[in-house]
Amino acid sequence: MTDKTVFMLDCYRFGAEATLTTVTGTTCPCRKTSGSSREYHRLNPSAADCLGTGQIDTTITETTIKGFFTNRLQSLMTFLNQYKNTEIGEMYDADLFIFGVAKASDASFMDLSGYTESNTNRANKITYQGNDYLIRHVYSVGFTEEVGQVGLLKRVALTA
Repeated sequence: MTDKTVFMLDCYRFGAEATLTTVTGTTCPCRKTSGSSREYHRLNPSAADCLGTGQIDTTITETTIKGFFTNRLQSLMTFLNQYKNTEIGEMYDADLFIFGVAKASDASFMDLSGYTESNTNRANKITYQGNDYLIRHVYSVGFTEEVGQVGLLKRVALTA
């Protein structure tokens, strides 16, 4: 058994359950123009509104995943400190890290790298303990081979 297989089985057996929601569709014209998306939608009220997700004519897929969630990883934050205010933005206590990520259906590896937040798609999210998180960045874990991933999850602010 490979290290990756063993780690995915550990995620499956001992990891916390969450839901990965992926949204695919057509990129909204507001993402193709300069300026803010709200400005585009104000100027084009008859155009389909993406509601800030960057996608229209969408298809939503939900996958149950398992992984290890935490918001307190001092050693990882030390490693990522050079990126803290640039690449990943400011990290807050409500933000999380996820280690591993296996599909809850069969314990196979779930690659999060294709679901990160981008300018054209801000709708993909992970729901964990009733809170929604955008996937900001994904890093591979392993020296000679990838055994899993660490994902930086940004909590979606609640709007009133």
